Amino acid sequence: MSRRSWARAALMADGVGCALAAVGALAIGRLGDELDPISSARIPLGAALAVTSAMLLGSARDARDRDLSRAALVNTAWALGCTAALTARHTRTSRLVVATTAVADAAMAVTQWSLRSDRHGVGFRRADA
Repeated sequence: MSRRSWARAALMADGVGCALAAVGALAIGRLGDELDPISSARIPLGAALAVTSAMLLGSARDARDRDLSRAALVNTAWALGCTAALTARHTRTSRLVVATTAVADAAMAVTQWSLRSDRHGVGFRRADA
């Protein structure tokens, strides 16, 4: 599989994940009291996730270096936002959801950043780039 194919797959997977998270965020009020600490921000959170999903899915078509860079920066922002949100009052379940999201976004940021071509001097060298 080529670097570009991996890049497209990573952007698509991330975009679909954000779309599912947007639906989940909007439905949080129906999922129980354990997620109440998150539900107060469900509409702006769902909207931000939907916008992120649209950006990622649109970027997957071309999967250029700038698309990967932008996706990595957006995922870094999500990871930092989730990490900052961990200081708020949470239930055990909501803390697990937020922490898991931070780790997943950080992993996607590293993946997307590393899939950029080597001509920028900061990507991994790949024989199939």
